[in-house]
Amino acid sequence: YITAIDLQTQRVLTHIPAPNGAEGIAVSPDGKRVVAAEHNRPWLMVIDAATDQVIDHIQLQGYPQSQPDFNHQIRVRFSPDGKYVLTSYFITGLVTVLDAKNLKKQTLVPVTKGPMGFAFSDDGKTVLVSSQDWGTVSVIDLSGTPHYTGDFKTDGGVETLSFY
Repeated sequence: YITAIDLQTQRVLTHIPAPNGAEGIAVSPDGKRVVAAEHNRPWLMVIDAATDQVIDHIQLQGYPQSQPDFNHQIRVRFSPDGKYVLTSYFITGLVTVLDAKNLKKQTLVPVTKGPMGFAFSDDGKTVLVSSQDWGTVSVIDLSGTPHYTGDFKTDGGVETLSFY
């Protein structure tokens, strides 16, 4: 399950059923929605933050089948402007860019194997995707149709990224 906590009182509000477990979780910039990746399959649970209820299940399109008990390591992030939800699928080298207003509208973007974390440029037109496996950072252009533009080397595996 996913636990909702009141941050001011630090009390548990409720436990939201997540029968398959959860791997990645993100809150929309406006705080109205929570999106969580399911543990053993490429699906997202959409939660209404006001009611703490699961309101939708969205399949990530184009993800290959793998062993159900595999740790898929799907990460989830909203873009800072709330326009996109991005997922990285570690075992495949795939990133999905979803329209936050219509999560069924998805663009699958192949990147370097082992994608994990995301960092967005201030203008919202570029996202950097870390690669734990290859020690690189992939660059995705979000202007127009999202697409991979290349990557650059780092000094080892990278899990998380941030802009300052």
